[in-house]
Amino acid sequence: MTWLVHKIAVRWLAAVITAVTIFVCQSPSIIAQEPAPPAQPSFDYANTDTCILCHSEPAKMRDHADFIGIAPAELWSKLDKHGQSFQLLKDKSRELTNRILGFDLREAFADDAFTSLSDDEKLADKVQTVKSCLRCHATWPKDAEQANGKPTEPVEPLNLGVSCQACHGPAAYWTEPHQEKWWRLVRISLCSLCFNSF
Repeated sequence: MTWLVHKIAVRWLAAVITAVTIFVCQSPSIIAQEPAPPAQPSFDYANTDTCILCHSEPAKMRDHADFIGIAPAELWSKLDKHGQSFQLLKDKSRELTNRILGFDLREAFADDAFTSLSDDEKLADKVQTVKSCLRCHATWPKDAEQANGKPTEPVEPLNLGVSCQACHGPAAYWTEPHQEKWWRLVRISLCSLCFNSF
């Protein structure tokens, strides 16, 4: 071997020995590392009141008026039937709802205020039937459960009907970013599918 090749081989071997030594000496700390944080739940719903607070008054939307142009929460609460969809089942068409279900809607709920479904095992079939209605008449995606893990608790108050997050998805992942001006560039193509007036 030439002198240069020998010198390179020795340095390479020294580097490998050093790396192995460092790894072996550090292995207890590698093994004792903190466990990874638990995975985020796939459904992380925020309070829809936050959406309504910003999207209800044009004065509050002043910085975004060139982008949105209207107060969508005001339209949703006053004119859009999505916000009234649960009331349709509960009040406005209750007789028709009961006829379609084959039982009184109230039977599937835990309380007279219709805030959560019953967890009584005897009513499990009725609860499942009503839950399937709530997939479209409220914000209750099929795979979502409340943070407490109770399958009888809705992710959003039922009286909101089909709320912002039913269409836009769980807000916890995009509430803060969508308040930034750069969001307009990122989301405009998706938003324009529904909001094509700008």
